[in-house]
Amino acid sequence: WEALITDQTPDQRIAWKSTVGADNGGAVLFRPAADGGTEVTLRIRYEPEGVTENVGSVLGFVGRRVQGDLERFAK
Repeated sequence: WEALITDQTPDQRIAWKSTVGADNGGAVLFRPAADGGTEVTLRIRYEPEGVTENVGSVLGFVGRRVQGDLERFAK
C-alpha cells in the first residue's frame, strides 16, 4: 500500500489518499482533550476491489480490522 499525504497541519491533521491499490483515503485529527490528553479522530474512505474485498467489506471485516488497529494504537 502506498499513499500520498494531501494535507499536514502540525498538531491538528494528517490527510492522505492512496496512490496504488484499492482506492482509499482519510484523515487523522488531533484535538486537546478536557483531561489534558489528546482526542484522536480517524476518518477513512475505502472502496473495496474485487469479489473477496467486497464480501469482506459486507461482512464487516474492514471495520473490525480498523477497530482492532485503533485499540492497539491507544494502548
